[in-house]
Amino acid sequence: MANKKTLNVVLTGVMAALIFIATYINIRLPISFTDGGLIHLGGSVLVIATFLLMPVEAGLAGAIGMGLFDMLSPYAVWAPFTFVIRLVQGIVVSKLLLKKGISGVILAMVIYTIIGMGGYYLAEALIYGNWIAPMASMPGEFISDMVAIVIGVPIAKILIKNKICYKTEH
Repeated sequence: MANKKTLNVVLTGVMAALIFIATYINIRLPISFTDGGLIHLGGSVLVIATFLLMPVEAGLAGAIGMGLFDMLSPYAVWAPFTFVIRLVQGIVVSKLLLKKGISGVILAMVIYTIIGMGGYYLAEALIYGNWIAPMASMPGEFISDMVAIVIGVPIAKILIKNKICYKTEH
């Protein structure tokens, strides 16, 4: 039993590190006057983690990886929000993906997008004290989520097909 727990911790840490590094590969969209519109590959790795890891591990990997990126960047004010948003995304989406079938994947990716866009809308509204301004960031958030899904889902499917997957019940 200790070996399985150790493996869970190691895999979560590896995915968190990959998410952290991949978040540095980013493009800032010039479509918003606020902080919205950063497209990065960390979201793609989080999508992959939701396929490969159990819910808590996937959530922690995303929360730690992207939260740490925010803390060590000019986006430090976003770190607590990112931690919560990515934790919820990872847990909820990974739980949905435990269900079989293409409809489960589609639903999971829709929920991934809703949590991301809703979470960052709320965070931006709280940070800036304005409930209208965050609307300008939503196209960038949507594009970022779509990039994460378009890159992450096919890679996850390839990894699963080649048995590079650890998603099993504890």
